[in-house]
Amino acid sequence: MFPRLVALHGTVPLGFAGTAARQRLVFVSPSGRVVPVPEPAGGAWPGQSLRFEIPDEDVTLDATVPESWSEGDRVTATLASGAVVELIAPAGTSAGAELEFLLPLSELVAELDGAPLRIEELPPPPPPPPPPQPTTIVMPPYPQPDSEALTRAVANAMAAAAEVAAGNNDALHRAIRELGDRVDGIGSRVDGLSGEAPERSGHASRVLQALIHPPML
Repeated sequence: MFPRLVALHGTVPLGFAGTAARQRLVFVSPSGRVVPVPEPAGGAWPGQSLRFEIPDEDVTLDATVPESWSEGDRVTATLASGAVVELIAPAGTSAGAELEFLLPLSELVAELDGAPLRIEELPPPPPPPPPPQPTTIVMPPYPQPDSEALTRAVANAMAAAAEVAAGNNDALHRAIRELGDRVDGIGSRVDGLSGEAPERSGHASRVLQALIHPPML
């Protein structure tokens, strides 16, 4: 079952700058309940009276037993609105004692209506999300030629050239073939990264083959 709602009016205090300044208005009931008070669409200004609703609740009040009180008499408490509340003092009550009693909030509208509202600071807004990060594309490493094997092939070709000078042409042919294989291997490794690689390596192979088998004039 939903609690009964009590309609009240509150006064906007000085210093209220509105929700745009991260502030809101609240009403604090006698029991400590904090009730937000909506700001009108056109805004609110100090001194303005705003209507709001709060769930009904029991409010604890106190009264002082007067010195003229005698056992068996009723204790009366006069509220700020002028309303008079009669209390039955429990056994053992003496003059000057403090008595507590409960009243529903709906009976205290005249006491609370027009009370100043309270300004409550709102938390700062959350920070904006970070900007999207650029996409990083990792390229595979450029293939490195087998420099040691190529160096050996060149050295062998040079050694074979020395043998040719001594009349041994077969050694030169073998060295040139080996050097041509190494150059062709380098071209095949970069195939796909550069469309010119196969053509260049094939050209190198044809040049070497021409050295091995020179055209007949």
